[in-house]
Amino acid sequence: MGYVESVYGEPSDSYWTTDYFNQDSYCYRYGKGFYIYTDNGKVEELFTNKSNGIATPMGITVGIPMQSVFNLWGYKEPYDGIYRYSAGLGPKEVEITTKKVKGQLLVKSILVRFGC
Repeated sequence: MGYVESVYGEPSDSYWTTDYFNQDSYCYRYGKGFYIYTDNGKVEELFTNKSNGIATPMGITVGIPMQSVFNLWGYKEPYDGIYRYSAGLGPKEVEITTKKVKGQLLVKSILVRFGC
């Protein structure tokens, strides 16, 4: 979390909540739509649901066409409307939800889950 604060500064808000797996987690919110969930100061999850400049290392951001994701990472069948991608080193899983805008499938949110 020290590294995160060195990059993004002080969070807009922080509070106790639960993470994706419904486990106790401390959440740091940075601006609109960017959340970091931690366990004992260790980053467990990153979540964004706004077009706020947050991107994966390969440039996946909220609001881009899903076709761009498919071009980079390949097509995966969604499960309960969520596209799940396994990652190599670093993040263990990336989950993407989508929305349709004018007939085009766009990235609605990105959840990056790190190894525990």
